[in-house]
Amino acid sequence: MLDSVIEKNIEFLRKYGVRVETEDDKGIYRYGLQILYSNIVNVSVILVISALCNRLYETAIMIFVFGVFQVFNGGYHAKTKIKCSALTVAGSIAGNALANFIQNHEIFMIVSAIVLSAVVIAVGSVTNIRHPVSKKTYSRSKRISRIAALASLVSAVLLAISGKNIEAAAIVSTLYLYVMSLSTAKAMEFQKKGGKMENTKTANDSEQKLARSLEQLNAEADWDIFLWLLRNTRKMAWIPPWDDIMMFKTTLIQEWNCLSEAETENMINDRVVLQKFLKMSSWEKAPNENNIRLFKAQIGEEGMRALFDLFDDHLENLGIPKVNVIDTVFGEPPRQRSSRKANANIKIG
Repeated sequence: MLDSVIEKNIEFLRKYGVRVETEDDKGIYRYGLQILYSNIVNVSVILVISALCNRLYETAIMIFVFGVFQVFNGGYHAKTKIKCSALTVAGSIAGNALANFIQNHEIFMIVSAIVLSAVVIAVGSVTNIRHPVSKKTYSRSKRISRIAALASLVSAVLLAISGKNIEAAAIVSTLYLYVMSLSTAKAMEFQKKGGKMENTKTANDSEQKLARSLEQLNAEADWDIFLWLLRNTRKMAWIPPWDDIMMFKTTLIQEWNCLSEAETENMINDRVVLQKFLKMSSWEKAPNENNIRLFKAQIGEEGMRALFDLFDDHLENLGIPKVNVIDTVFGEPPRQRSSRKANANIKIG
């Protein structure tokens, strides 16, 4: 049902002059509309629950304050839409419960507002790799987030002093929720950064050799030559947030290691060297197994075989021996794939 609504929306946009000409254009608008409707559903559920609990006013304040911080300062992003919705609703309920508990404790609210605002300012921003921004935009967002933290602090203190405890409690409880989101995102970022090979003395020789091989491949390979084949063999447009080349590299990792889609996802999340090969940020999650499976289904079996053959030919043209890439990466013999010549010989005789 949602898909049909989105398709009607896209047709409406096209009818009124919005440029939606290619399947890639459609894919982008599809993804944006999915996010929009997901947010509408989340907010609607929260508002309904709040209205039933007679806390609609407080919830509106919390949604506004949290939204400003999450947009400009970043924070924890759930891996799936279901988890995102569940956490959003649970966070709203927890925030309202906390606000109800602290609204009669003015000193506690003021101290909490000071401490929490200081944490937001000190911790800094967390960027989302799926939505990369320029340094200028990042700096601007950081300034806005700090201004928002100071504004929240001043507002909470003034409201508490003037006796408007309901509004002050809503702001302070939102700060508690946001600090949890920000701290979780920063902890995940720190955990992954701590595993980088260049910063650890325990990295083994094989992992270092793997890093060098993949760095050479990333630097010398012309990945754009695969785009034409990727975009002309699929049955429908690939939907963001992961681009075509990143997904193709993911299937290479799967092919090289003889892994299932779930095993591929886990291996990438566990190994920083593979994340660097995919040019992922330290806090980004790998494409999940369903995305990998969908991508391969869109390209088709013949399309994937053609891509792997083109990759093999490209390695040969670059003078990069396949053994330096495959054997080093995987630590165990990869699956044997017959070359095109061998397949032709098999068919002949």
